[in-house]
Amino acid sequence: MGDSDRESLEGVHVLVIDFDADVRELVRKVLEPLGALVTTTTAAGAAETTIVADVILCDLELVEATGQVFLAGLRRKHQHRGRPAPALAFVTGGRPTDARVRAAGFQRYVLKPIEPDALRDAIRRLITR
Repeated sequence: MGDSDRESLEGVHVLVIDFDADVRELVRKVLEPLGALVTTTTAAGAAETTIVADVILCDLELVEATGQVFLAGLRRKHQHRGRPAPALAFVTGGRPTDARVRAAGFQRYVLKPIEPDALRDAIRRLITR
């Protein structure tokens, strides 16, 4: 991986919300070597975190189970370039419809099990929009 790859996530604050500790750790291991500042938590911890994220990564099932209000509140709290932080969904069990992902408040998604290259690419697309 070249320097331009590292720079693309240098200093980007990422908030990862997932009940699965293995998923949270995988995301940390993929993004921190690229210079991202990663905070991981569960849904309960997400509402209380004091960091301000540039991008939010969250399990789609968690948001659907607790409602769009959860993600909408987080996005308002976390700002990216003066607007609510973009959000990426983790999706289990096949490819969802874009309408389902957008209805839950996300701009993009990656499938579980998470592929590191897909995750990096999706985050880069979110932060350069």
